[in-house]
Amino acid sequence: FNHKRNTRAATKIQTRYRGHKAFKDYNKKKHAAVQIQSVFRGMKARRHAHDLKKDRSALRIQRKWKGSKERNKFLHYRSSLTKVQGLWRAKKAKEALRQLRLEARQAASLLKDKKALETKMK
Repeated sequence: FNHKRNTRAATKIQTRYRGHKAFKDYNKKKHAAVQIQSVFRGMKARRHAHDLKKDRSALRIQRKWKGSKERNKFLHYRSSLTKVQGLWRAKKAKEALRQLRLEARQAASLLKDKKALETKMK
């Protein structure tokens, strides 16, 4: 009877010890797996952050280039517009000057005719 009792007790102790050891091994493996996953996720996140930084840099360069192109187009357009306005105003000024000269000649002719009539009347 004592022998059976000791055997059962030894079996129970061994079972508990093996369970405890298996649980510790499982926790070690779980901790190792979590560490590996953590390192991998960290690498992945750093790579993603690096890619985002490169993308932002590329976008910044593209934005600057497009802005520069559009600014140059606008400045060229404005310059061309200013030239056209200047030419148009010069044309209008020449027309006005021609009209004034014509009116001045007509006025001079009228004065000449007036003087001629005055001298005739005397």
